[in-house]
Amino acid sequence: IITGGSGGIGSQITSALLRANYHVIVVGRSQNNFDLMAVEVINNQNLSFYKVDVSDKDAVNSFYSDLNKIDCDIFALINAAGVQGPIGKFTKIDYNDWIINLCNNFLGTVNMIRGFLFNTNNKSQRKIINFSGGGSTSSRPNFSAYAVSKTAIVKFTEILADEIADKNIDINAIAPGAVNTSMLDEVLAAQSSA
Repeated sequence: IITGGSGGIGSQITSALLRANYHVIVVGRSQNNFDLMAVEVINNQNLSFYKVDVSDKDAVNSFYSDLNKIDCDIFALINAAGVQGPIGKFTKIDYNDWIINLCNNFLGTVNMIRGFLFNTNNKSQRKIINFSGGGSTSSRPNFSAYAVSKTAIVKFTEILADEIADKNIDINAIAPGAVNTSMLDEVLAAQSSA
């Protein structure tokens, strides 16, 4: 399962896994992005899409319930979905956008992990990979929501690694650095208008 698997870094991971003959379930909000990506990838018969808002725990629970009905053996969860905005000084940005960021980036990751832990077979090896990123190791002015959400993901990953150490599930956080995606375009646009 890859959240955000049809955009940015997620689409590249999806393509690589399909080339390696994995069946990939993409979880995302944009059917259009998925359809565009599906046309271009190899082995797209091994590709499924579920339209899910990961910040909505009921929608995530429904997604996992659907997977259980088809007796799907899930090997890994990759949390690559994320939003960057709002961009700007904390005192000047829309506070509701700040909360939406945390709901998508952090709570979306939490919701997907919770579903994964309660809906996978603990007898065989499993993997969870979370994307952290900018701001989780140093200050990131003008990107407070993004930095806070990614810092929370790192700490949550560390805690869960200890809590589920006996469950045969590896969990890691990865900070990929700057990657040429639409999120990088947002950063560059914000810097040029500052």
